[in-house]
Amino acid sequence: MRRQIGCSITWLVLSLLLAGCTSQLPVRRAGWHYEHSVASLLTAAASDFHGLKEVRAEARVTYTQSGQRERGTAGLLYLPPDLFRVEVFGGPFSSPVLTALLEGDSLTVMSGDQQWKDSGGARALTGLVELDLGDYDPAFALLGMIEPLPEAAPVSTSHPRADILVVTIVEADRSRRIWLDRHRGFVTREELLLPGRERLVRELADYRLVAGAYLPHRVQISQGAASLLLVYRGFKVNLGLAADKLKRGMP
Repeated sequence: MRRQIGCSITWLVLSLLLAGCTSQLPVRRAGWHYEHSVASLLTAAASDFHGLKEVRAEARVTYTQSGQRERGTAGLLYLPPDLFRVEVFGGPFSSPVLTALLEGDSLTVMSGDQQWKDSGGARALTGLVELDLGDYDPAFALLGMIEPLPEAAPVSTSHPRADILVVTIVEADRSRRIWLDRHRGFVTREELLLPGRERLVRELADYRLVAGAYLPHRVQISQGAASLLLVYRGFKVNLGLAADKLKRGMP
């Protein structure tokens, strides 16, 4: 009898392990075919976020700068098109470390007893982390959003591997290189090249279907010796988020 119970427990553990492994299998975009055009894939990637009227997310955060590593958690609230709040918690008791509210071109930051405002918008975030986003929308950068393919911009493609397609987009003041997974139908990497600045790299992985949209649950942003990794625990979208909630407690 004891042996039968032991065998049952063993099979139960194995079944749970196998079920866990199955749930982590890579997701493939529904209706996607590897022969679809580059434009259709980029359009699909950008359209994942078109239906999002608001986003709430929680993530584990790891920030690395010059070999020093800091870990914490973050809550992100996004109300398109230009209201974005980030709350960072750290330490053994997950104490509040920083709250930043980006409203259009105005950035408000609270940290401990200090608070300040800056009209530099996204560029002002460079003072908080050593990552120069240039004119990249911070909400897009952190949430793994993809900017739509600009019209009339020169585009070239290359095929480093059979399953990977690299698209180079040259714009007036910058260029982008986007890696596309042709088999699964997702963007996996983006490089932003800005004149006179180090290359900014975003790596996107662990896509999951959330309310009809495919959202990456792992976003890593790197530039020089600095790196910011966000591993999302989950997303809540289109549940009714008022602007007052994002501004609550801010000066």
